[in-house]
Amino acid sequence: MTVLTVGASADYDYSIPDYNGVAEAINEALDNAQSGDEVVVESGRYLVVDGRTNLAGVAPDVTLRPSGNKPVELVGSNPNNWVMGNFGDSKISNFRLKGFKFDLAFTRQGHGLRAWLVDDCVFEDIEITNGVDCWELSMGVPDSATSTVINQRNLFKNAKFGKHFGTLEQLLVFNSNHTVFEGDLQFQDNVHTGPSFGIWQRVTDIQVPTLKGRDCGGKLCYINLSSSNIAIGSIEAQNCGTALRVGGLSDNGSLGATQINGLNVGSIRSVGGELSDNSPGIRVGSSNAAGIGDVWVEGHGYGAVIDAGEAADQENSNLTIGSLTVKNNNPSGANPDLRPCVLFQEPSPTTRILGGSLEFDSTSTTSRRGFAFTGGHTYSDIKVYGVDYPEDPTANAFTDGGSTLDASVDLGSV
Repeated sequence: MTVLTVGASADYDYSIPDYNGVAEAINEALDNAQSGDEVVVESGRYLVVDGRTNLAGVAPDVTLRPSGNKPVELVGSNPNNWVMGNFGDSKISNFRLKGFKFDLAFTRQGHGLRAWLVDDCVFEDIEITNGVDCWELSMGVPDSATSTVINQRNLFKNAKFGKHFGTLEQLLVFNSNHTVFEGDLQFQDNVHTGPSFGIWQRVTDIQVPTLKGRDCGGKLCYINLSSSNIAIGSIEAQNCGTALRVGGLSDNGSLGATQINGLNVGSIRSVGGELSDNSPGIRVGSSNAAGIGDVWVEGHGYGAVIDAGEAADQENSNLTIGSLTVKNNNPSGANPDLRPCVLFQEPSPTTRILGGSLEFDSTSTTSRRGFAFTGGHTYSDIKVYGVDYPEDPTANAFTDGGSTLDASVDLGSV
């Protein structure tokens, strides 16, 4: 193994604000690296408003890391460009990036890390923050509309995403198979309507042990059609929009998919704040045999919404929620009949809720309803077991637009 060092020396000082060529220096070292080599960058802060680090053509089994325990911090970005990524047309493999922090310095449309066309790569101790109208990290392919190329077997360890503004995702994943996140996947201060974590299209076998979000105004996590076999251990959200949205569409549509198969989420706990008032804690549509464990939603505009996804033509089937607790629902009091603890907007046959507690009061001006059913549908085969209610849920339920419940709907009793 050869170690190629980039950093301060008698000839070069790459620290802010004296030198602006760290990207070029890293590029040169990566170009010279052979399989098994390490490129070591002296820990510190580096300005990168000019140039970008291009991983295209890097040899297999090359590691890019800091010299010590402190990270390498790359500050700045380029409008309509990226700080680092694979900008070639061929895959890179077995590359390892460790201990890098990207401060995008609020550069509009200045993106962070582009992990496109990657196989068997490891991204460890990565932090990206201060993005505006950008993706802080994207893993995918150059042509999402037509490409069937899939990234394979990539690992993220301890990834953290900070302040972000705009409608794009902090982390976007698409055209990827067997992506594993180890440690906490963290998002915070996503101050506009953009999602934090997008599972956008053609994603299979993704594993996320712990997903955390704080002060994120858009969806904390969404899962779109054409993705499958999604496993999330737990979602912890504080003052976020919807903690989990299932059943959206990518810009390229459903890509022939009608349902999301193989979704399992161990638990969701979403405690709302000022960013949560117009959002449900969870929204689930277009899923088949999804299993969601213990769900706790507090202080949101709605508790849970069950719909047909953004395609509006494919209902859920065989949806199971292990337990559902909804507290302090609809704190603003806006339209309390249509902001219940659980809102069904489309039929969802064989839906089962197996425990929990719903807080509502038919005389309340805020959380008035336990359940509401809308859209003019006939609802059937919905069963609720072991949920604690303050009053009879069936008598309290609201129906709108000619919706009816047939005899197979059993919401339980007090």
